[in-house]
Amino acid sequence: MHRVDSRCTFFVYVFSILVYSKNIRNGKELLDDHLHEAAVLQAIATNCFNVLNYGVPTSYDEANQEIWTNLINDAEYPSGIEGKALSGVCSSLVKKGLIKSFTGFEKDDATVMLTEEGFNAYRAFYG
Repeated sequence: MHRVDSRCTFFVYVFSILVYSKNIRNGKELLDDHLHEAAVLQAIATNCFNVLNYGVPTSYDEANQEIWTNLINDAEYPSGIEGKALSGVCSSLVKKGLIKSFTGFEKDDATVMLTEEGFNAYRAFYG
């Protein structure tokens, strides 16, 4: 009987480690997602097309300009995220209501802009 209890305890222990490590991985991925989103919000806010021309906006009025999606990283603080990863982050931000996306006539004509909620999230993260 003692042996069975030891084995059960061991398996419960191993199982709990696996579950715990999976949660750590998921937590890290969640953190990475939030950091990527914050970096893209910052790149949009400090873009060359804002009224401050690469400046750091302190109000929504200074940051609510449409910018071309292919020029998101033409900013004072580029996000460092490109290609499909950038597209995925932008899609996530649109779903959360933090940016608006507008389609153009051609592939490179699409634009994005911060919503007021997106600007507030940017300010909350970067101060």
